[in-house]
Amino acid sequence: MWGLLRSPSTRHDCRPDERASRARGRPTMTMLLDVLLEAALISSFDREFAIAMGRLGGEQRPEALAAVALASHETNEGHTCLSFDSVLRGDGWRNIESDVSVPEIKSWQALVSSSPLVARLDTNRPPAREPIAEVQDVRPLVLDDQGRLYLRRYWMFQQRLAEDVRRRSATAIEDLDEAQLLDGLNRFFGPIATTGSSVSDGPGQLKLDLDTVPLDRQRLAAAVAVAQKLAVITGGPGTGKTATAGKILALIVEQAFAQAERQQGDAEVPIRIAMVAPTGKAAATLSRSMKQVVERLPCDARVKAAIPTTAETIHRCLGVRGGAIPTFRHDAENPLSVDTLLVDEASMVDLALMTRLLAAVPKDARVIFLGDEFQLASVEAGAVLGDICSAAPADGYSQEFATRLEAWVGDGVESLPDGHGASEIQDSIVRLTHSYRYDKQSGIGALSRAVNRGDAAAALEVLESADYPEVTRSDFDPRGESITAFHGECIDGFTEYLSCSDPEQMLRRFSHFRVLTPQRIGPGGVEDLNRQIEAVLRREQLIHGAAERFVGRPLMVKINDYAQSLWNGDLGVVVGGVVGGAVGGDPGIERVIFEADTPKITDGLESDSTRTLAYARLPECETAFAMTIHKSQGSEFDRVAVVLTDVAAERATRELLYTAITRARNKVTLYGSKDAIAQAINRKIERSSGLGDALRSPTWKR
Repeated sequence: MWGLLRSPSTRHDCRPDERASRARGRPTMTMLLDVLLEAALISSFDREFAIAMGRLGGEQRPEALAAVALASHETNEGHTCLSFDSVLRGDGWRNIESDVSVPEIKSWQALVSSSPLVARLDTNRPPAREPIAEVQDVRPLVLDDQGRLYLRRYWMFQQRLAEDVRRRSATAIEDLDEAQLLDGLNRFFGPIATTGSSVSDGPGQLKLDLDTVPLDRQRLAAAVAVAQKLAVITGGPGTGKTATAGKILALIVEQAFAQAERQQGDAEVPIRIAMVAPTGKAAATLSRSMKQVVERLPCDARVKAAIPTTAETIHRCLGVRGGAIPTFRHDAENPLSVDTLLVDEASMVDLALMTRLLAAVPKDARVIFLGDEFQLASVEAGAVLGDICSAAPADGYSQEFATRLEAWVGDGVESLPDGHGASEIQDSIVRLTHSYRYDKQSGIGALSRAVNRGDAAAALEVLESADYPEVTRSDFDPRGESITAFHGECIDGFTEYLSCSDPEQMLRRFSHFRVLTPQRIGPGGVEDLNRQIEAVLRREQLIHGAAERFVGRPLMVKINDYAQSLWNGDLGVVVGGVVGGAVGGDPGIERVIFEADTPKITDGLESDSTRTLAYARLPECETAFAMTIHKSQGSEFDRVAVVLTDVAAERATRELLYTAITRARNKVTLYGSKDAIAQAINRKIERSSGLGDALRSPTWKR
């Protein structure tokens, strides 16, 4: 199957048995791993992991251990499993330079399936009632019936999550007060507009007869979320996800009050609603936005009072316990005390964390996901939101549910034909498509749409057009005029916050501008750009002091600190001793200001929205004038400068570029060649996963 065409140049000594194996044309156990390591298809850790597994499980065949090492490597690359076909088609195989012949997939999978390290799903016996019961032994790897190879823990996460999602999406809310729901929908979204009806913009305004009335997809999302145990609301920036979520929570509270009045004659009923997000930044953003939404809702004060306006990080909500292997206080045995859980920025949540989160949610509680299916997937393994949405690729609902929805939202709800074979998840997904932030004249909107559909020519046309001054492109040459333009934009973008004397204003104004890049190291990477920007700002005398503790230094936390509730990706600014509430003070007692992990709302006003910590108490941090695009998820800035070098473009994707562009509210500058931008747009991210198939599987039973 594998043939060694020439000896790899490794630093490992060749033992006699290896020389004999080479002579026979068959690679030894470690030789094949060394070839993969040299080609950067695995890491040193993956190599040692495979060897250790082989020794423990009695597996010495090089082809099987190569698959183990590749499966380990794929999880570190964000995949949840090894797809043999995807790996063989990847760019990495070009680096092998004919050291080994490309294996035949079927024979490789067959060999792996016979390994004592691998549990294989038995597709010949009747399906289990619960998918997780399909594998009974505890071998460290699992090969599914599609030939995907998993580290066992990721296969378990996948099956548990698929089971949970399908059970919730297959369950409708009982005792729904449809009259109350329709009344609330009309108050929050206006009366239903029907085909052929007259529409007026106000008193004395011209009335127009419409042949067709577009479906109000925000109203549709609200109806689905109130009627179902699981709702997935996906849409790009500015499509009104948070505004819609606030109205959904109000509708849910009204339903609870109405039910209490019917059953008990008591209008005072506890409503247990929680809001979570993956990062402290995203939680703080959700808290502020939800407070504004709730204040404007046309509903009773008691309803508003029952809607939370404070979000937590998922880790904090679950009660994370630190240690070498962090654990959580809340799980299936000790569930959260919630009736409704709202999860914002769901695309950022990885497979393991999402599985643990849903396991801790009571089975009869509602779950509402908000996110953008086209945004970057999580940093850790998995693409949960994308996989869930892929299980319902077409807009449309089961005929029974579509009929119910039309009574609440009007005509235009699409129904699927009988025997469509769609998953239960189909009735839980709503896609918001109209952007209120980027209108038809918006250059950011036009650029993001072109990138999202993979149209490089259209994207470059938008960048060059004088009709869209808010999106521009410049080459990025470290020795040319373009670097002068880039440095000038950084000076202009960071001067405002560095001129502040108030710590909270400094932190808030720091969020007005950011430099984003796909890579961490190398020219145009985070480390390089931060050095450049700091040098330029020092030259302009905007920053002073020691290299690591200068006032105004922006910091990003690199590792979780459970004791201080600081999470990987949290942002702060060094503000000195903060004497008399002002930036500055004793340089020996530097403090850093962060947004609060859980901002408090008192009498309708946000308080304790920031907190300061001694610099000496911080976990490992790094300068954050520039940050990776991955780390920018969940954040918004007035302006962004995106640096895309030709080297970075070789691995960049349209999802990466789309995420970077849509971090900006008002202006985007892309620093990169036309070829680099086109190369990124033409590449679509593909994460190997079986979650979508597990959600679509017809063998699953309630």
